[in-house]
Amino acid sequence: MVVCNALVRDWSIWEIREPAKKDGVLSDKGLCLMVPPAWREHLSTAAIVVIALLAGCSDVRHARELREVTGRTMGTTYSVKYIDADGRGPAEAGVKDLIDTRLHAINGLMSTYEADSEISRFNAAQPGRWFPLSVETLAVLELSHEISALSGGSFDVTVGPLVELWGFGATASSRTVPDADQLAAARAVVGHDRVTLEGGAVRTEGGLRLDFSSIAKGYAVDELASLMREQGSRDHLVEIGGEMFAAGLNGDGVPWRIAIETPEALARRPYVVMAISDAAVATSGDYRNYFEQDGRRYSHTIDPVTGMPVSHDVASVTVVEGSSARADALATALNVMGPEAGMMFAREHDLAVLFIIKTDDGFSDRYSPAMEQYFAMPLSERNASQSSKAKEVAP
Repeated sequence: MVVCNALVRDWSIWEIREPAKKDGVLSDKGLCLMVPPAWREHLSTAAIVVIALLAGCSDVRHARELREVTGRTMGTTYSVKYIDADGRGPAEAGVKDLIDTRLHAINGLMSTYEADSEISRFNAAQPGRWFPLSVETLAVLELSHEISALSGGSFDVTVGPLVELWGFGATASSRTVPDADQLAAARAVVGHDRVTLEGGAVRTEGGLRLDFSSIAKGYAVDELASLMREQGSRDHLVEIGGEMFAAGLNGDGVPWRIAIETPEALARRPYVVMAISDAAVATSGDYRNYFEQDGRRYSHTIDPVTGMPVSHDVASVTVVEGSSARADALATALNVMGPEAGMMFAREHDLAVLFIIKTDDGFSDRYSPAMEQYFAMPLSERNASQSSKAKEVAP
């Protein structure tokens, strides 16, 4: 039993499946992954986690062929796995062409790294005019506005000036702590309430910048999942940079097994395994994107209200939702809120949320009642088996 592709994904989340093993080569219906010696200790650790999960797999897998297409987009990787149950499913080459075309179109609308994208042209437009938006960009902006209002501003796609100020944006700049005047100037032009929508257009305001980096990958995942449904696929797993949507069942005829990564900068090993079907999974964390100055660590996650990087002990937040765009945005909002306010928010809105929190001797975790149904192995058993702190269910 191994974690498939565990060490080649961007971060956070991987698929788990049950391959055969011979001479150091892992294989599953003709798909192979050579395992370098340095990886094996991590894979053996993962094996302990998943043995119980896969022990009861049925012979359904013999009639369900797993196909996969991969590529790069949005500065990261994508993977689309789908099950061909009868040998008449779409060919990988055709699917990849459709996927790459759709992703190219989304980047052309929402990327702040492309100077001629729709969002970049809006950000560069003269203030005081109405800027017409595509249906796709408008839908993302409206959802963003909804999550901003719901979270009290913890999620905000106008946070771009603050992200740039702290050195985490599309514009190359040094990562240093800004002075008080710089911070005040950036905060003055940030706020979801400064976005005015009317008749499919948004009004440009002085200094207003849109940044979809905390929702665009989730939106793209949803779009690819929709594309796969249009191609007749009922069972597929779409992933872009760790954001996922799992539809139907995996090759073994059971919900897709998804591993949430232990939030350590220099390690890649599962923290917990989830069983997901017809739902999205998104994770927000700061353990690989930060800088340090004068002995203090500054996260890339910026609180839009204070203008400061978050300073709590949350290592990562995982959300399970009906759409990947919504999960993506909510994970960011909850990461900004922190464990106490975030867990209260999750309970109030019946959200499936897992917080992994840094402690002096490792990690602890808290999860909402709605999240418990998705654990393939109860966290209490996982924690006991690894001699870590016992789970804490939010009161």
